[in-house]
Amino acid sequence: MKGEEQIYTFFTPQMSTDEVAIFMDRIEDEVKKALLKHFTDEGHTLTGKLIADIETEVTSYSGGFAIDFMAAKYGAYLNFGVKAARIPYTRGSGAGRSAYITGLMKYVSLRMGINDEKQQKSVAFAIAEAQKKRGMPLRTAGLGTQWADKASEGLTLEPIFAELAETYVAKGLTTMAKEFNDGNNNIK
Repeated sequence: MKGEEQIYTFFTPQMSTDEVAIFMDRIEDEVKKALLKHFTDEGHTLTGKLIADIETEVTSYSGGFAIDFMAAKYGAYLNFGVKAARIPYTRGSGAGRSAYITGLMKYVSLRMGINDEKQQKSVAFAIAEAQKKRGMPLRTAGLGTQWADKASEGLTLEPIFAELAETYVAKGLTTMAKEFNDGNNNIK
């Protein structure tokens, strides 16, 4: 190009895998804290297993990444609810064994401290009857408690992203300065 100098800017800041891993761990910790808070606020605490067993899956996209938080199915059932028509119970079906009733019996034992199997079964059937009429959780008539949705709405990750951006920009400026000082500035 006549009358112009070519200016070449080399700006590819490198973030080490360790730095990205620390950033991802901090995000995961903050999200899990928010999930635990809202899960507890909704009264869903029983064994603590659901929150403890949450796993993350990270997917990279051009320009960013997504972090999926995976939990046991019942976490989604509590969040979104189960409509009455989808409750897997039919009164008087004659089924000898039901995983649904067995699960409710375990719940009755843990939540209510009822250890007598006959009483557990009786309470479990009463819960199943009520859920078949109103949905699950009962207090939301099958609409769910939105505990995970509330956690994401109240989440503030801006300070973590700001710190990452600051690190990224600082590394970029350092790289540019080093390239310039090493004579790799392509000015002729």
